[in-house]
Amino acid sequence: MLTAYDFPIDSKGRTPNISKKFITALTEATDLTFAPDGETNGNPDLYTPEDVFHYIYAVLHSPNYRTRYADFLRTDFPRIPLPDSAERFRALAELGAELAGLHLLRTAPKLGGFPKAGGNEVMKGYPKYSPPAAGDSAEGRSADGSEAGKVLINPQQWFTGVPPEVWSFRVGGYQPAEKWLKDRRGRTLSFGDVQHYQRMLGALAGTVELMRQVDQAATGLWEVATAQASCTPA
Repeated sequence: MLTAYDFPIDSKGRTPNISKKFITALTEATDLTFAPDGETNGNPDLYTPEDVFHYIYAVLHSPNYRTRYADFLRTDFPRIPLPDSAERFRALAELGAELAGLHLLRTAPKLGGFPKAGGNEVMKGYPKYSPPAAGDSAEGRSADGSEAGKVLINPQQWFTGVPPEVWSFRVGGYQPAEKWLKDRRGRTLSFGDVQHYQRMLGALAGTVELMRQVDQAATGLWEVATAQASCTPA
């Protein structure tokens, strides 16, 4: 249940859309103080609504969390385990901020290349993925130095340097690296489209790595959560 206006409206007309119950529990768990207006002025003992969002965002991107609570996540709103320390909260919030930056494409680097000139049309029956050949290095280059892992948009043109885990990464029921191009079948990709897709691939690659880091940062958190109450944030 949403509980808007639990907190005062600030000078910019904003108020956190987070339940006061959750903030109270989070404050007790971390021994930090909530700054509802988002202003900390560099005070390390304060945390903001954005910090809360980023902490939750990181938790929801933990593969272990998703596996451990899969049955519950299918039938109910996710419950968020409380951190067992301010350090844990800060570490996960930082990773969540990095994930958000990638997913908004604000910080996503371009991944791979688009080496062949041509019509840039995503033809019928494409995209197709050509995985790295046996013996290719972890860096995505084949033994002869060429880029490994290709996403073909037609027989003559492809994106290079796409690892299998980036191509197969799923959000819900689909693979973004495939769906974005599939939705553009019969269309000609502009220069901006090519750049956007490369940044999307970079965001997916970064997400794969950050999800591993989230699991490392959350090691032991789920065991702690079974011994204490977890909360829904809104």
